[in-house]
Amino acid sequence: MTRERDRYRKASWGEQAREAILEFWRNRTARIIAAILLSGFLVVRLTAPATVRLSELAVGDCVYLRPPGIEDLAADAAQVASTVDQLETFSSAERAACNLSHSHEVSAAFATGAASDAYPGFTMLLDRYRARCPEAFSGYVGHAQEGSRFATALAVPSIDTWTAGQRYGLCLVFNADRTFLDHQARGSGE
Repeated sequence: MTRERDRYRKASWGEQAREAILEFWRNRTARIIAAILLSGFLVVRLTAPATVRLSELAVGDCVYLRPPGIEDLAADAAQVASTVDQLETFSSAERAACNLSHSHEVSAAFATGAASDAYPGFTMLLDRYRARCPEAFSGYVGHAQEGSRFATALAVPSIDTWTAGQRYGLCLVFNADRTFLDHQARGSGE
C-alpha cells in the first residue's frame, strides 16, 4: 500500500528557492520592507566613519580615539580624555571631520623602530620620544603649550601593537579641559 505523500515527487531545493523568490516578488509589502531595510543598511554603511590603524594616521588628521570597552563616545568623553596618558591601549581610530566634533588631532607622526627591531619596552619608548610632542605642539597649534587651551600627549606602541607590526608613534592634541574639540586646533593660535 502506497502512502498519499509518496505518490508525488518532492520539490528540489532549486524549485523551492525559485518558488520562494516568486512569492516574494508577488508580495508588494515584502518588497517595500526589504527596500527600506536595504536602504538603511547602505546609509549606515556608507556614512560610517573610516576606522584606521594608528600607523595610517598623518599630521593634521582629526580622529576619535576609543579606549577598549567604551561603546558610546558621547557619553564617555571625559573617560576618553582622561585615558590620554594610557594611549598605548589604542590600536585604531575613527577619522572625523576637523570642523566637527572630534577627540584628538595628530600633531606629529614618526617611526619608532624597524620591522626587525625587538620591542624596547613601553617606558623606553616614552622616554625616547617624550620631547617630540611639546616640540611639535607650538608649530602645529601656533601657540606655546604654556597658556594654551589645548594639551598634548604621546602615543607609542604597546608590546601587542608592536608585535602586530605597528611601529609608529603619534603626538596628539586635545582640549585641556577634557571636552571634545569643536574646531581644528591646527593653526588656531589658541
